[in-house]
Amino acid sequence: MRAEIENSLPIWAVVANIVYERKSGIEGKEIKIGTKNFNSGTKVYIISWQPGLAENIVVIGLERRSKKFITTYLRADYVENLRVKIVRNPFVVMKIYEFHGEKQTYLTEKLANEMYTEIPSWQQKLRK
Repeated sequence: MRAEIENSLPIWAVVANIVYERKSGIEGKEIKIGTKNFNSGTKVYIISWQPGLAENIVVIGLERRSKKFITTYLRADYVENLRVKIVRNPFVVMKIYEFHGEKQTYLTEKLANEMYTEIPSWQQKLRK
């Protein structure tokens, strides 16, 4: 599988960072730093979303404790500084193939640009 990954077409994703602080608890009165799985500022790769729900995204990033790449669902308003890039990190590429399957064709430049333009509107709705 490693040879397939190295010879694969470019995989596009939205890259973001975990927010420094977020509201939590009843009525959002409690402030937390980062998320349960990620430190603030951690670089994450957005590899999937659920457009009909307009809330959760699927991200890959270095986990807070283990410092290994994990794939998890995350609220869209827990990320900031979005940008569209080609994924070059081999560990991230392997995680993408684990999530989408060996014949990964889901992540395209068109989809990444669509996520890049739509996710900020989700974030505004979630922060209200």
